[in-house]
Amino acid sequence: MLVTPLRKLVLFTYLSALLSAYPLLGFTQYSFEKKAAFKINSFFPVEIIDFYPEKKQYLGYFKSPEGLKITIVNDNGEMIAQKILVGQGPDQVSTAANCMAFSKDGDIWVQSPFEIVLYDQKLNVKARSKYPSGTNTQIFGRMEVFNYFYPQLDSLQFSFFTIPTGTSRYLGGKDFRSSHLIEIYEPQNERLYEIAPVSEREISDKLDKSVGVMYFPVFALADKTNKLYLTTSFDKEITVYDLSTGLLKSRIEISHEKFKSLDNNPISTASLPSFKNRINLAGKNHRILLLEGGLILLEYIREISPAAYENNLAGAPQYHHFRDPDYHQLIVFDESRQLTEDLSLPVNGKLMISLPGNRLLIQIENPDVEEDFIRYEIYQIVKN
Repeated sequence: MLVTPLRKLVLFTYLSALLSAYPLLGFTQYSFEKKAAFKINSFFPVEIIDFYPEKKQYLGYFKSPEGLKITIVNDNGEMIAQKILVGQGPDQVSTAANCMAFSKDGDIWVQSPFEIVLYDQKLNVKARSKYPSGTNTQIFGRMEVFNYFYPQLDSLQFSFFTIPTGTSRYLGGKDFRSSHLIEIYEPQNERLYEIAPVSEREISDKLDKSVGVMYFPVFALADKTNKLYLTTSFDKEITVYDLSTGLLKSRIEISHEKFKSLDNNPISTASLPSFKNRINLAGKNHRILLLEGGLILLEYIREISPAAYENNLAGAPQYHHFRDPDYHQLIVFDESRQLTEDLSLPVNGKLMISLPGNRLLIQIENPDVEEDFIRYEIYQIVKN
């Protein structure tokens, strides 16, 4: 059959419409395989935020009646050290503890809004150092991983991020659209600088000033390559930055299945779904985790309708879909493109951290049974 220019145009239009209607045709199938499980004997959920492979230790925290406690847990689930973190004692921080992480030697870094503190494995202070920040950010009720890197990979001098992932810098009505997403401090040079301007986001033209308090960076850092993988709470892309230069290197498009708010123009508080104009019901990008082999995992929270939210609220007065595992979705990427459609977490599962071997640590919350221990399961992401 002769393919005329007109038929070529019709065929091209048809294929374009087909790919638009079924964008997942080129995606790969991945699934989770359960590999291990353990328990931590605690009445309070222990939030795990880092792992030290050399000693197979987890670093976490929990909210006790006495206050926020930091804990080190071995791979059998035994808490081998714990300490109340915030207070006026010589081994405490005096303000909010925003972030923490294992050092390369297995000590523990803890970051407050103006100070970083190095603890040993018995949770005694080894060193303290104050630092400046353009924004005095304090987060309460949670901690994030402390992101630090070595600008020269073979150097002992390191730099760190002053603002935790998932935290807004844009309070008090400030117009965030001319600002930067990331602030970094170099202790050796006493240098504070910013990278990743909001204007560099492809979605920036759609952002209204009113969403500033809900707009924040979501990022992960590859310490072996000094690459920063960055998105924001409202975003359709992951951008990759070279931290040695601060320059944008590449963009990876995100195709969420359920994130309708990103289609609004403008994206404003008025355009986002809410309950009684007080409770935000919109979706948001929640976390980026880095896996082996150049794989990237995005966790996002899908939107909830006002009717579904009100129905869930009737059964649980403290309900919010941000804390509901059923509304958390995962997407796998490589360095250049999205590999999967949305993946659901295991039932009642809350994602903690990634582990070596493309494994994920999942906290299992059973809302119907009160237990004196917390369950954790380890799943491997496998290509089908």
